[in-house]
Amino acid sequence: MMIGIEDHSKRFFEGSNPFLGRELWPPPMVSVATVLKTPEDYGRVPESLDLRTVELLFREDHFDAVTRIKRGRFYMRHGSGQPQEWKATYAISLLAPSPSLCTFSRWPATIHLNPPNRVQIALGGKGASSIWNVVGIERIVTDEDLVTLRARTALGVLPDLELSKVPREGATAVEKALEGVADSVFRAGPVAVIDRCRDAAQVALSVSHAATVGDQSVRHVDLWQLTETIERHAKDAAPVVLLGAARIIARLHARAKPNEQERRKLRPVEESDAEAAVSALGLLIRELGWTAA
Repeated sequence: MMIGIEDHSKRFFEGSNPFLGRELWPPPMVSVATVLKTPEDYGRVPESLDLRTVELLFREDHFDAVTRIKRGRFYMRHGSGQPQEWKATYAISLLAPSPSLCTFSRWPATIHLNPPNRVQIALGGKGASSIWNVVGIERIVTDEDLVTLRARTALGVLPDLELSKVPREGATAVEKALEGVADSVFRAGPVAVIDRCRDAAQVALSVSHAATVGDQSVRHVDLWQLTETIERHAKDAAPVVLLGAARIIARLHARAKPNEQERRKLRPVEESDAEAAVSALGLLIRELGWTAA
């Protein structure tokens, strides 16, 4: 199976080969796709959505807004030159000229997306993309691979920040740091998400402690060292849950470093580790009392 897209009108066609096809009406929802297997792959998300140059498309067949699950098929760039000449029937026009279409052919997802739980997909272009987890793949009668994708759901773990409860000197920095986490959840890999969580935890904890001790210099202290400083300052009344959440994030941040993995023989961080970091950050914000009542 192949699909063709008329560049100027964005009309969609489908056929078993590029010489004979039919227009799809209504037109399907199609997105530029990028396969993400390593942190370096995030740099491959295209800046341009020019159909003459993109390599991979995702054709959405079904979307459930409640569960945020998509099902659809992937198509890869066909041949070296785009567009290509088709003979096709149009859904509306009585005239049937030979259209020039940007052509894409069936992409074997069962080969490229295995094992599914270790692969993610970026849909869209750089700066305006979303990240989806591959849930499953099944072969359908057209000999295409129907792929099930689930959107990242970790964003819902972050509580709503009540800015009026954050110390005034650091409110803007805390808000910006949490926005960075929320943005990375849907646009970056697990390592980057953990990095942003570590940054946000350091900012939030340091802003809180600076307001407690009346010394803004503590805002530049490293996260792990900051937890020890707060523990010594609080003595027997140390906020155990708050510091525990911060230390989990700090440990995950250290584990994400390749040299730390090699030195300690640790496994690489995964999507579930990033979700744990976001959950711990949400717990930290709630323990600071900065959420709506």
